[in-house]
Amino acid sequence: MRCIARDELGMHETPAAPTADQTDERQGARYELLDPAVLQDPYPLYRRMRDEAPVHRDRRFMGWILTSYDDVLAVLRDPRVSSQRPMAGEPVGRSLADIATEVRQIREFQARWMMHLDPPEHTRLRTLTDAGEQGLQGGSGGWVAKGGPGPS
Repeated sequence: MRCIARDELGMHETPAAPTADQTDERQGARYELLDPAVLQDPYPLYRRMRDEAPVHRDRRFMGWILTSYDDVLAVLRDPRVSSQRPMAGEPVGRSLADIATEVRQIREFQARWMMHLDPPEHTRLRTLTDAGEQGLQGGSGGWVAKGGPGPS
């Protein structure tokens, strides 16, 4: 699998900490997504992010943040992009050092989520859950409809 250059996807990196110039003007500085005021009403910040940097990397979240529907759709459909998250044993960033144990526990838990898997494993599990859902809805072919163990 080839690693995608971020400029191929129109991505721009936002520094983990603002430079001296950015501190003065707060332009280009990281977006405070977890600020209590933002959590109360995130839409003004979302709008600002779409205008200033619709696709950018935020090191605090160890990934890319996409703010437009078209960009999200393009990435979801691009087979070069992976859904896998950092594994429990991978390094935890300095900004999360105080909660490194919890981060590793979350990573271990999330590693079992279907949405964090790539094909073919995601496809295999999706097929199984789709079949089970059809059975629960009275459709044909689900394991519940065929007498398999159902929800308790």
